[in-house]
Amino acid sequence: MNTPNTMDFSKTMLELNDALAQLRERDEDEASCSFCGKRQSDVSMLVPGPNSVCICDLCVERAAKLIGQRA
Repeated sequence: MNTPNTMDFSKTMLELNDALAQLRERDEDEASCSFCGKRQSDVSMLVPGPNSVCICDLCVERAAKLIGQRA
């Protein structure tokens, strides 16, 4: 029996699966943000971290806003 919550969950899982497939198809030579997945060529700055983790300027800005709201 499909309830609205089950259908929403199924839709979300399909969307996540599609997003993961798109990430796998990307050019692996180009670095991307570990948080939002945007490529280096799609952002102004990509800051590298340890273990091949990177964060883009857009995610840093979002994080700063979230932290500012909690203060």
